[in-house]
Amino acid sequence: MISLRGIIRFFQVHVVGRFQLTQGETLRELTTLTFKILTLCLCFFLHSLFSTVRSLILFVSECSIIRRIQIYKKNFWSQVPIIGKSALRCLNYIDSFINVKVVLLLEKIISSIEIYSQLHVIEILFKSNSNIQVFFTEDSERIDLHDEDDQQTTLVISNHRSVNDYLLINYLLQDTLLIKYTRKREVLNSFWNNNKRMIPQINFVSWGKIYNFPRLSLMKNIALKDENTYCREEELEEAIEKNGNQTFVLFPEVNILTTELGMVQRKLNQDYIFVTKFYNVLYPRFKNFISTINCFANKMNIKKMKHHMVINEAKQFLNERFEKIVNVSYESIREKDAAQVSMFLGGNQRQSQSQNKKKKTSFKLNPNIYDLTIVYYKPNYTNIGHDHVNGNLNLHEGYQLEQIVPSFLDFLRTSIKSVNEENNEPIIIMINISKIKIAPLLPMTEKKLEKWLENRWGKKDKLINKFETNIKMK
Repeated sequence: MISLRGIIRFFQVHVVGRFQLTQGETLRELTTLTFKILTLCLCFFLHSLFSTVRSLILFVSECSIIRRIQIYKKNFWSQVPIIGKSALRCLNYIDSFINVKVVLLLEKIISSIEIYSQLHVIEILFKSNSNIQVFFTEDSERIDLHDEDDQQTTLVISNHRSVNDYLLINYLLQDTLLIKYTRKREVLNSFWNNNKRMIPQINFVSWGKIYNFPRLSLMKNIALKDENTYCREEELEEAIEKNGNQTFVLFPEVNILTTELGMVQRKLNQDYIFVTKFYNVLYPRFKNFISTINCFANKMNIKKMKHHMVINEAKQFLNERFEKIVNVSYESIREKDAAQVSMFLGGNQRQSQSQNKKKKTSFKLNPNIYDLTIVYYKPNYTNIGHDHVNGNLNLHEGYQLEQIVPSFLDFLRTSIKSVNEENNEPIIIMINISKIKIAPLLPMTEKKLEKWLENRWGKKDKLINKFETNIKMK
């Protein structure tokens, strides 16, 4: 559980960040920034309003007291002569209209708001913003979410460096050419009139929730859940059954890597020699990754490998011991308001009952997992350059790329051309995309999946070191 002060601290660091008004701001710049913020706030308000109305209707329709009242009304009108049957038909029509048509309409409105918000934010931050520059490493591979016919169910994993990771990944996974030449109105009309999505369906899986919008329930659960909350296989299968093939994005680290959390992890590296040492990433949490792979294996009817019981129990004991160490360390730093959690993370871990659902023949699994490595930089003029790998100071004159954790307002500020040149400093994003075959992972046991993800994070840690040594500004 996170304290109120911790939540306030999170908004200060990850939403506001280093943003502050300067004397060079013009009325036009302030008006433009205010309008963009209010537009996003309006989307959030409308989404929350319609979601609340939908939840209330579903709650009332499933309430045992309301159901009992409906039974009494039906029994009463069935005994009334002449007008009884007409009144009963009218009541049934009203119930059906509210519980089916109104709920479906609200769901469509909610989805439309989500689609508009994604397109709008991506357009102002990436499409028409020259102050955010995205670069890919030479060995980055292309992401293919579709086969010849339609979207496939795809797994994407990534390190977590900023609250803007959500926006960036949405941008990367959308069909860039399509969005560039298609207006938002056409995309929304296609969804509203034909129920056809012209952009990939993308959902993030974390803290017991499957989402792609900052819902109220997500905000609430920031204060109620911890990093180990996860989505069960049944919940992921239900999402696929309901919404069809989609892309699931995981941040196994759960938390954003900040200076404070980096210091906690370095302390763990010193105190516990058996812990795998990471310096540029946080130690991954395994449960969401395992649930997702197990869900895919179940949908594909793939059986798990047999594993020796004694070895399995021994590894489980060591893993639980390590999780206790990590949890105690993170809890202590949160009490000092140093640990940060992601704005869009949240969720109430539902105790879903296991159900044997009929598998849809339309399920298509992407043969590849895509692993994203993301680092944010900002040019900084200095005469002393810091060697991040070896910790040395090298004298040089000019600009150096400095790793940053940009807040949401830092990103939004870059979309406005300022008369003050200091406000026009770009944010540079370096990305590596790796493609891994998913087939060998599907039959793996949980412990082998944990080891695979840990090894993958070790490679990611070394890759970020290469970023630091190879990236230079002239």
